[in-house]
Amino acid sequence: MSTMKFSESQLHEIRNKLMSENRPLCCDNQQVAINPDVFKLDVVSDTLPGPYAELVMTECQNCGEAKIYSAKSLNITPNN
Repeated sequence: MSTMKFSESQLHEIRNKLMSENRPLCCDNQQVAINPDVFKLDVVSDTLPGPYAELVMTECQNCGEAKIYSAKSLNITPNN
């Protein structure tokens, strides 16, 4: 099984969308990197497969603050 990854164009689109919004800085020397891996959050369910959310994760290379965003809310559909 291989790890799903965002394409370079999707990473560029994610960066543009996140930078276009007025987000608070996490530290004095913010250096945010976007993780290219697609993270999947499963919803607990009695039946499988259950619904899930595909997520984008960012991390500040200076202070270590990590954030997650819904790929759907950013209008990004990960490559399958």
